[in-house]
Amino acid sequence: MLRRRAGRGEGPRDRSDRRRPHPAVRRPRGRARSVGGARVLKAVDIAHHAHGVVAAGSAEATVSSWAFDSRTLTRGACFAALRGERDGRDFVPAAFAAGASVALVSQKRDVEPPPGAALVRVDDVLRRLQDLARTARAARSELRVVGVAGSTGKTSTKDLLDTPSRAAVLVAEMGERFPGDIALLCDIARPDVGVVTNVGLAHAEHLGGERGAAQAMNELLRSLPPGGVAVLNADDPWTPSLRAAGGVTVVTAGAAENADYRIEDLQLDDELHPSFALAGRRVVVPLLGEHQAHNAA
Repeated sequence: MLRRRAGRGEGPRDRSDRRRPHPAVRRPRGRARSVGGARVLKAVDIAHHAHGVVAAGSAEATVSSWAFDSRTLTRGACFAALRGERDGRDFVPAAFAAGASVALVSQKRDVEPPPGAALVRVDDVLRRLQDLARTARAARSELRVVGVAGSTGKTSTKDLLDTPSRAAVLVAEMGERFPGDIALLCDIARPDVGVVTNVGLAHAEHLGGERGAAQAMNELLRSLPPGGVAVLNADDPWTPSLRAAGGVTVVTAGAAENADYRIEDLQLDDELHPSFALAGRRVVVPLLGEHQAHNAA
């Protein structure tokens, strides 16, 4: 999940133009994100899939990545001007100056795209980003999607599961602030595998406590298709309350004696990197702290 940090200027803008907050699907930095199965899109393609129009500039402007922060985008990105605590439209000039080739906006501002760039106008930026993501997923039926949810440990687990860009596997971190957030992300990503790290009090004020958090995790598990796999934390007391959809294989991992994949011989080296035995193999975790062994398992 994204949080605003005081004194950092631009800040995150991860909310819909209709002011209802939604979480983001996180991906490793620096990778191009595709729509419709293509690594490179034109502004006219984005407008088509997002039900918008090329409001200014070149319809042939090409996009090879996506960003919602003008400070960190890469050249050739599509800058999504999301509205939240701050209005992303205010940063469209900075995005073009940083090398964005397309800006996705909900209202046209008095901004002239540089030569070869474009403004694409839609009714709601976040909603249309979701449409673009659905189009991309539908065009990549060969992808195996792993959804990672949980009150804590999602990012570390997602990073540990990271795969080479050439692999037909996408690992998607699925955050939750409100009931229904994970269900929405599952509708977009259509995961085949669901990993729940734990159930706790993070965002519990919006979910109705730990019981509500458990229900949020069930949104991921119930979205899995027949033949899918759910991976649960054998050490979490809330795990017995989690329920996967019919036809889904459920496996557990952890230090508990009844774990399907049990952590054994857990050790920390002098730099606090954990290592452990699992299913006859020695696993060395490149992160710090004993708790990372559970994320890795």
